[in-house]
Amino acid sequence: MKILILTFSGLFLGAWSLAASASTEMSLSAKLVKCGDVALPNERLACFDDLLAKTSVVKKPTPIVQTQPKKSKDVDDFAKEHLKKTSADEGLDSITSTIRKLKKLIRGQWVISLENGQQWQQKGGNKIKLKVGDTIRMEKGAMGVVYLYKEGSNRNIRVKRLK
Repeated sequence: MKILILTFSGLFLGAWSLAASASTEMSLSAKLVKCGDVALPNERLACFDDLLAKTSVVKKPTPIVQTQPKKSKDVDDFAKEHLKKTSADEGLDSITSTIRKLKKLIRGQWVISLENGQQWQQKGGNKIKLKVGDTIRMEKGAMGVVYLYKEGSNRNIRVKRLK
C-alpha cells in the first residue's frame, strides 16, 4: 500500500514538475516551491543550485529604520516594572477615611463606601464588625493586595476597589 502511494505521489510530482517547467513565465517563488517539493536531498540541492545559476539576484541593502523615542521618561520607564521602586514612585502606603455607607452581600461580604467617594468590596471570608461612621485605614500589602483595618481593632479584611 505504501509503495502504491509513493509511486503515485512520485508520478504526480513528476507530472507536475514537467507542467511547471513547460511554463515559460514562472515566478521566482514558484520555482522555489518547485525545488522545495523535490523529495531527494541531492536532487533538491541541485535544483536550487540550477535556479541560483539561472537567476540573477541583486542584493539590495536593507534600510535601517530607527525609531526616535517620544520622551526621555518613556525611555527611562521601558521594562522597569520589575525593578524596586523608590518611595517617590510608590505613592501612598495607606489612607484613612470614614465609612459613609455599608452594604452586606449575600455571602456576608461588605461593600464599603467611603467619605472620599471610593467604593471597596471585601474579598475572602474574614469577619470584621463595621458600622457607618467608623474610621478605617487601608494599607497596601504584597502583590497588590489592599487590607482594611478598623481603627481601634487589630483585625483586618482584604478588599478590592470598585470605584
